[in-house]
Amino acid sequence: MTAQNGLAELKHRIKKLLTLRGFSQEQMAKSLDISLKSYSNLENDNSDVGFEKLLKIASTLEMDVANLVGFDEKVIFNNCTADGEAHGNFHYNVTTTEKLFERILSEKERNIVSLEKQVLSLQETVNKLLEK
Repeated sequence: MTAQNGLAELKHRIKKLLTLRGFSQEQMAKSLDISLKSYSNLENDNSDVGFEKLLKIASTLEMDVANLVGFDEKVIFNNCTADGEAHGNFHYNVTTTEKLFERILSEKERNIVSLEKQVLSLQETVNKLLEK
């Protein structure tokens, strides 16, 4: 993996965690004491985040830098039972894990509903075309 890919993955994790933790870009920009445009550029361009900003981002997201850098939602899914109980040996605190698990699950459910609507719409279109 190149440094560029690693940076892109880190920024993807930050975006994902921002959403999962219920923070807006505006809140993160304010926390970092930068403009919204600067924060948006930080998320989307190829520039380095910088360790000081990374520390502030982790603090805002209420996690340490190691958890931020190593965050993987699969770890949460693989270490939680169907009812959201944590098990196994992993480095996320249980309260944080439960909240993240709930948000990840909710996001997945919204995606399923959206896909189901798309399938129904496509089925209707196909039926109309077949009627002609």
